[in-house]
Amino acid sequence: MAGSDSRGRSVGIAGRSLGVIASVGAIVLWVIFIFQSPYIDFVAGPQATITPDGQLIFTKAMLFGSLMILASSVSAVASVRGAHLAMYMLFAVSFFPVGVYVMLGPGIFQAIGWLNLIYLVSALIVHVDLKLFSFKS
Repeated sequence: MAGSDSRGRSVGIAGRSLGVIASVGAIVLWVIFIFQSPYIDFVAGPQATITPDGQLIFTKAMLFGSLMILASSVSAVASVRGAHLAMYMLFAVSFFPVGVYVMLGPGIFQAIGWLNLIYLVSALIVHVDLKLFSFKS
């Protein structure tokens, strides 16, 4: 199992915990972005799916946000498992170009990019913990 030798050490636990906190924070912000964002216009257009009675079902922004929620959820699982290579790959998926874009944008959603950078720091902590403190028999 990836990262199983770092259980019980405070450095490994801190890195994993930081990764989970950053991932959950990003999930919360993406949910807010999807359903409460003042920056998304939910007016019916070619990008929206509308039912016959006029209810909005899904927009491209909602699809994109849902995919980022999925990526953040997998990131949390990778953090718990201490899989530093998966953490690096998931950082790349969530930060380039999405995290950079929201980080440079207005409002509270800049925090998504910063949380992605915190996730990278947690991946580095887990990696260093596994490299320096793993004992081979």
